Amino acid sequence: MKHYTIDPFRVSLVHFLELTGDRKMPPGRQILHERMEERFRMLVATGITSLGELIRILRSTAKIASLTRTTGLPADYLTVLRKEAESYLARPFPLSQFTGIPYEYVASLSSKGLKNTRDFFEKMQTAEQRKAYTKIAGVPESRLNLLFILCDLSRITGVGPRFARILYDAGIRSVQDFAKNAGTLSASTPLREADIRYCMHYARVIVDDENILEPA
Repeated sequence: MKHYTIDPFRVSLVHFLELTGDRKMPPGRQILHERMEERFRMLVATGITSLGELIRILRSTAKIASLTRTTGLPADYLTVLRKEAESYLARPFPLSQFTGIPYEYVASLSSKGLKNTRDFFEKMQTAEQRKAYTKIAGVPESRLNLLFILCDLSRITGVGPRFARILYDAGIRSVQDFAKNAGTLSASTPLREADIRYCMHYARVIVDDENILEPA
């Protein structure tokens, strides 16, 4: 079964360094490119080996303070680093935010425990599961298939309900599909090239993570 978000404990700190170096940072995060390799070596020296460990530590203000004392890394740098690290974790949102899905369908799915994009993606991964829910929830199979695609696309950081619908209308049907074909989208959709490039970075991380679990 695929999960809605990547497992950050499978992403090594060394790989996170590479991802950080490859990404064009917005103005508020450009500090991450300053003395980058030196600062990551300091983090590795404390015993942190994965993105998951880094996120766990940086979510605690007490641990940030301790890390600052141990490494000399500024607290403001570590705070920005936490935001960057957490950007690799997909954030679910309510199914009701997707346009074109009747309220009664959303309400029925919610009553069955499928309230947000993560709930739906993780429980509706096979055609058989979705077909069964046509009877359980009274939602047409075509709507369930559409929702699954939209929920899959929403796993990409930067892809919200409107963005997912635009991708669907452009013929994109999965994260893998987006990772392969995003380069063709700027000419055929209202999406900005910078936004597509931003999302492409995260889509490739998801694909790489899933290839570890399900090698070709």
